[in-house]
Amino acid sequence: MEDYYVLNAKYNKNEKAWHYNSDEGYDTGNIIAFKKREYYKSSAHKFSFYYINKAEEARGNILVHYYNEILEYYNKVFGDNDIKKFDVVSLGIIDGVGPGAYFRKELLVSERMDFDLGNEKELRLNTASLLSHELGHNWFSGASFDTWEDWLNETGATWASLLYALDSNNDELFKKLLGEAEQIYKNSTLIKTTDLKRPDGVHGSGTMLLYEIYKKYGKKPILAFLNTFIELQDKTTENLLVSLKHKIGNEIPAIIQKGLTMTDYSEICR
Repeated sequence: MEDYYVLNAKYNKNEKAWHYNSDEGYDTGNIIAFKKREYYKSSAHKFSFYYINKAEEARGNILVHYYNEILEYYNKVFGDNDIKKFDVVSLGIIDGVGPGAYFRKELLVSERMDFDLGNEKELRLNTASLLSHELGHNWFSGASFDTWEDWLNETGATWASLLYALDSNNDELFKKLLGEAEQIYKNSTLIKTTDLKRPDGVHGSGTMLLYEIYKKYGKKPILAFLNTFIELQDKTTENLLVSLKHKIGNEIPAIIQKGLTMTDYSEICR
């Protein structure tokens, strides 16, 4: 690997293995290597953007802007999260499938993009969408990610994004995020599946369930839901609903409970 720069990793000669964040053990999903002199890097305070396509240079400046803005908002609304640094890696693959990304501790990997790098308006919208959701996972994670309980992680991150859009008066971002969730929701199954496995529509159903609550009751119960999730030690739906009842009463938790085994939320708050 002499010709490569391995991101945030150290090589253990005895084990003949690379460790990402070596104090936390192995994480094969985070072992990313760039061939030296064939990648680019843009940096700001606690933030770095790595990319292999020179055309993405403008994207780096926009990422830095939204990273700082979104992080400031989340720290204010959800409490300080001690992020020592944050790296974004773009693989720059345009394949027509649509944007894709995954989040790990202090790392966001953008796998695909289907937008025009030359269109600044579109670039800003997609950047805000990507970062607001994935940064949200710094607060909204910890529930089981391979069962139906993952709806808590994904609904939390998406609604963090939606609140950011609302409070920054970014109507386009709000419509984009909600529209994507609605499209997934239309083709989804139950949140709480009969076999308790992770449903395909986990990114959409929970978001739309809370949207129905938002339309009738406003932002307050959404914030209660999100902050209750953050406070939980054992992050399960059952524990969240119990804690939520103590905070805001039975009405909203009962609606959420009912929505877990429904596929049509159009009249759930009536």
